[in-house]
Amino acid sequence: MNTAWLGLVFGACCACIPLGALAQAARRPAENPIELKTGKELLRGDARETTDSARPGAVPGADTTFPKGPLGDLLRAHLLAMVGVGTDAGQKYQDAENAYQASLRAVREKGPDVVKLLGNAYARTPEDQYFRRWALVETLRELHSPDAAATLARIATSAIPAERYKNDAERSSVDEELQIRVNAVEALGELAGRSEAAEPPLLELARSPHIGLQRAAIRGYLAAAAAPEERRSRSARLERLIPAERRSLISLETTDVKSVPHPQMPEKFEIDKRRRPEGEPPRANPKR
Repeated sequence: MNTAWLGLVFGACCACIPLGALAQAARRPAENPIELKTGKELLRGDARETTDSARPGAVPGADTTFPKGPLGDLLRAHLLAMVGVGTDAGQKYQDAENAYQASLRAVREKGPDVVKLLGNAYARTPEDQYFRRWALVETLRELHSPDAAATLARIATSAIPAERYKNDAERSSVDEELQIRVNAVEALGELAGRSEAAEPPLLELARSPHIGLQRAAIRGYLAAAAAPEERRSRSARLERLIPAERRSLISLETTDVKSVPHPQMPEKFEIDKRRRPEGEPPRANPKR
């Protein structure tokens, strides 16, 4: 998870503000101060119920899904750090990626108790809060803990609810649900070979009618092979499970973009010499 881009965007926005405007803001009268929330206020969040926008950058809501106490507070703060929200005691903006990584290290140190709380939070999160549900799965994934395999398997193999937005051409709840489950499947693939609970759901999902889930499951199952002989054995097992029209997914490989040869580019582009004459632009017939 890379949240450093949030800091870059903020910096770019600040660069566009004239110095005069900044000076005026600094001289803002006391009766109209700029209000900055403290860390405690950010953790408390907004008590009103909100509908998740399912867009990256949205602050996860429904903080009550975590219990009161140090561990619940830690997880609430971590979900805020995931979207680049957080200030230090001096109200200075932190580097988003460094803040996230520091929070992640603190969460990992808490062990299996974190997995249980994240699983419970996922179960209590309303269905339409897609981004928050994805964020909970992403946190489970980033733990890199075999203890999370059973919870991830339940999420990955859960039934996909019927489409909620049938009359909205720009949004699909099924797509949102698939993104959450693909993330869980990829997390299981990373745990395969280290957890007995990780591989059975991968084999189950290798037969999924949803090609995104199927591709992620196949890739994760094959990647868990410790040697070429084991990979061949796993491939043979998948061939017995998967219909012939989709067996090409077994041999599908990804290529690191850094290893792809790039074409030789000229030092200077002479666009005018390459451009063909366009002639006169078309004209509309005059009205008669």
